Amino acid sequence: MIDQRYLKTPDAAKYLGIKIADLRRWAQQGRVPYSRPGGKIMLFDIQDLDKFIADHRGK
Repeated sequence: MIDQRYLKTPDAAKYLGIKIADLRRWAQQGRVPYSRPGGKIMLFDIQDLDKFIADHRGK
């Protein structure tokens, strides 16, 4: 598994099993939390990604 807390966009998309473009769109729409330290690179907290997965789990 992954040993770090924050993932860059390609790794976060892979973690979620979605396309990079979808993750960027969802992040811009506020559906997936992210941060931009320095203003360029989007970083995603694995805990937030896990919560996103749990919140969107089929029932």
